Amino acid sequence: MAMLALWTVGTGQMIIVLLVGLLIFGKKLPDLARNLGKSMVEFRKGLNGGDNNFKIEGQDSLNGKTMNGKE
Repeated sequence: MAMLALWTVGTGQMIIVLLVGLLIFGKKLPDLARNLGKSMVEFRKGLNGGDNNFKIEGQDSLNGKTMNGKE
């Protein structure tokens, strides 16, 4: 039981790890966050079925009309 207490991470240790990570990766963090955000948006688009820029059985997906102009 006492050995388990030695391996827990405290608040001070987490701050030190974050500061070291910030020093090492500081200039790359904005690009990393931007790319992560873009990846999340693309993933959500994929889950929701994409951007629906495709035609289904003769219908124009942009205005909902069929190819011959009828609703």
